[in-house]
Amino acid sequence: MTLSRALSASSCVRDSAILCATIVAALYFFVGPAAFDLRIPLSYYHDGMSHGFVVKTILDVGWYPVRSPFVGAPFGSDLFDYPFSDGLNFLLVRVLGLGGGDWVEVSNLYFLAGFLLSGLSAYWVMRRLGIVAWWAIAGALLFALLPYHLERRQHLFLASYATVPLGVWLAYVAWRGHRTAARSSTRRRAMVALVAVAVGAGGVYYAFFSAFLVAVAGAARVLGTRAWRAALPALAIAGVIALTVGINVASTVVFRLTHGPNPAVAVRSPVDAEIYGLRLTQLVLPHGHHRVDRLRVLYEQYAAKAPLVNENASVSLGLAGTLGLAVLAFATLRRLAGTRSAVSPRFTFLALIALSSLAIGTIGGLGAVFAYAVSPMIRGYNRIGVFIAFVSLAALVLALQVVLTRVRAVALVGIACAAGLALVGAADQTPRAYREAQDPTFTSDRNFVRKAEAALPAGTMVWQLPYQPFPEGVPIEQMANYGPLRGYLHSSALRWSYGAMKGRDADHWIRAVAQHPLSAQLDLVARSGFGAVYVDRRGFADRGAGVESVLRDRLGQPIAESSDGLLAMYRLPPTGEVPLSLQDVLVPVEVPIRFDTPAMPVTVARTEGVSHYEPWGRWTDGEVARITLSRDLPSRFVLRIETAVAFPPSVGVDLVARVGQVQHSFRVGAGPGVVDIPFEAPLAGRTIEILIPAPRSPSELGISADGRRLGIGLKSITVLPRPVGS
Repeated sequence: MTLSRALSASSCVRDSAILCATIVAALYFFVGPAAFDLRIPLSYYHDGMSHGFVVKTILDVGWYPVRSPFVGAPFGSDLFDYPFSDGLNFLLVRVLGLGGGDWVEVSNLYFLAGFLLSGLSAYWVMRRLGIVAWWAIAGALLFALLPYHLERRQHLFLASYATVPLGVWLAYVAWRGHRTAARSSTRRRAMVALVAVAVGAGGVYYAFFSAFLVAVAGAARVLGTRAWRAALPALAIAGVIALTVGINVASTVVFRLTHGPNPAVAVRSPVDAEIYGLRLTQLVLPHGHHRVDRLRVLYEQYAAKAPLVNENASVSLGLAGTLGLAVLAFATLRRLAGTRSAVSPRFTFLALIALSSLAIGTIGGLGAVFAYAVSPMIRGYNRIGVFIAFVSLAALVLALQVVLTRVRAVALVGIACAAGLALVGAADQTPRAYREAQDPTFTSDRNFVRKAEAALPAGTMVWQLPYQPFPEGVPIEQMANYGPLRGYLHSSALRWSYGAMKGRDADHWIRAVAQHPLSAQLDLVARSGFGAVYVDRRGFADRGAGVESVLRDRLGQPIAESSDGLLAMYRLPPTGEVPLSLQDVLVPVEVPIRFDTPAMPVTVARTEGVSHYEPWGRWTDGEVARITLSRDLPSRFVLRIETAVAFPPSVGVDLVARVGQVQHSFRVGAGPGVVDIPFEAPLAGRTIEILIPAPRSPSELGISADGRRLGIGLKSITVLPRPVGS
C-alpha cells in the first residue's frame, strides 16, 4: 500500500469515527436516552408485531422464510409464500442475535445500527461524488436522521436504508459509463458487483428503485453518447441486482412450484400504487411530529383535509432536504435554459435521479403505469422518497461547498457552516417525542405468557381465540391485525395455533375447526393434542364473556390472566396425540357459507368472480360468480342464497344458479332477502355458479370510480340436503 493510500484510508477511518460519534451524540441530544433503551419495543402494534415476529423467528429457527414449528399448531407453518429480498437485513439480525438477546433487544440494536450504517453509506457515496469530508459528514448525518427513519419503526427493515445511497452510486456508475466501468480495473468492477449484490439483498423496494434509477441513468448515457454500447454497464448492474433478488426469493419460488401458488397471500391491486403514492406536498411539508408547534400544526391541517394520507406521510425531507430539492430544481431550469457551462455534471446527475424518482413515485406516475401494465406487487411508491432525500441533501452540501470555495480560510468556514447545518437540520428532522412510554400491554403480555408457561408442560399446543388469518388479516372488534402474535412473541416453550399461512393446509385445518361451535372446537382440538386455550378478550364484542362462560363450565378457572384483564389462558386436557384429518374437522355441509366474515370458510376451496370482503358480505364481480367447495355436493339439495343488497341492473330480473348441467332462475330485491332453489343433480360435483346477465360497475353508472362489475351482494350460501322423496 502506498503512503497516499495509507493516508487516505486513515482519513476515511477517522471521518467514519467522527460521523458515528456525531450520530450517537445527535440521537442522545435530540431524541433522548429513550432511543438507547433496548427493553422498549420499537412498535408493539400491527405491522410492528409482524416485524417482531420475523426477528423472533430468525432467532428461534435460524432464518426467514423458514418452516416454524412454534406457530400454526398442530402442523407448524411454512412461511415461504410471502417473498422477501432481505438477506442482508436478516444476516445482520442473525449476527446481532448471537449475543443471546431477545427479539426486542435485537430489533432495537438493529434499528440503532441502521442509523450508523445509513450514515456511513451516505458518507461513502457523497465522497465519491466529490464532496469534501466535513460537508459529507454533515449530509450523511442528516440522511441518517431523516424523519422517514424515525417514523418507520413499524417497518423495521424499511427503516434501515443503508443501501439507498449505494443504489444512487450504482446509477452514477452507469451514468458516467466507460470512465468508471468499462475501463476500470478488476478491483473496481468487483466493488461495483459487490455493491449491486448488497443493494439486491437490502429489501425488494430499495432494490427495485435502485434498478430503475440505474436503467434511467443508462438510458441517459445512451442518449448522451448515441452509442448503444454505453448501456452495457447499466444492464450489467441491473442484472446483478435482479439476480440477487432472484436468489433471495428462490425459496419462495421453489415452494410455490412444489406446493402450487397461493392466491390468498400478498394480494395486491394496481390501485394500491395510487393509494400509497408519493406527493410533492408531503416531501416539502414539516413532518407530523415536529418540535415546533406551528410547523406541526401546518402538517396536521394538511393531513386532516387531504385525501389518501397514509404511510406516505413519513417522506418529509426536512428543511435541509427541501432546500436541496430547490437547488436541484434551479439546476434543472438552468440546464433547460441552455447554460450548460454553469451547471456541474454532478448536479445534472442528482437532478436526473430526483426527477426520475418523482416520475415513478408520484400518484398517477410511472409507478401506477407499471402496476397496471406489469405487476402490482410493488405498491408503496412513496418509499422512493428516501432516494429523493439523499440526492437532495447531497445537492445542498455540494452547492454550499461550491459557494464557499470562493471564501478565504475555506476549511475553517466550511467546517463551521457544516456544523451549523448539521445542528439546525438535526433539530428540524427529529421529533419532539421519539416514543411514548412503554406500552403497558407489553409488560402485561410478557408476564401473562411467563405465568402460562410455568403452568403448562413445554411444547404444549395452545388453541387461540378468536381465529384471525395470517398474514395481513383484518382487525376483529378491538383486536388489531397480528394481535394473536402476543402469545408467540413472549413465549419460549409453547406452540401456538396462530401463524399458519392462510391458503395452505395448516390454515385450512385451523379455519375448519374455528367454524364449529366452541364446545365442538374444544373436543376437536383436545382430540388433536392441544393442551390449552388462549382468549384475547379484545376480539369479542362482549369482551369474551360468552366464550369464557363456556370455557369455565368445561375447563374451570383460567390458569393465567393478564394484569390488564385482556388475555386469559385455560388448561385443556388433551384426549389424543395425533391431529385429526381435515375431513374429520369440516363442519356439516348444511352449515351456512358466510361471506360477511374476513376469511372464507375452509368448506370453500376457491372462488372466482367474487369480490373482496366487506362488513356486510361480498359482491359478485362479473358475469359468473363461481364457488367451488371442498367436498362433493349431495345429489338432492336446496340452495339457499341470502343477499344483503343487489346492484340496480340485477334487481328484479332473472338470474341463474347452476350446478353441473342443471340450472334454475331466481330473482332478488334491492335489499336483504333469502331465496331457496331446489336442485336434483345426480352428477352435482363441487361447484356452484351464479350467472349475472348484466353486471355493471359504479363507474359506468356515474356513481363512483369503482370499476368492479357488480351484481348481487352475497351474505351467505347454504346447501340443505333433501332426502329422497321429499
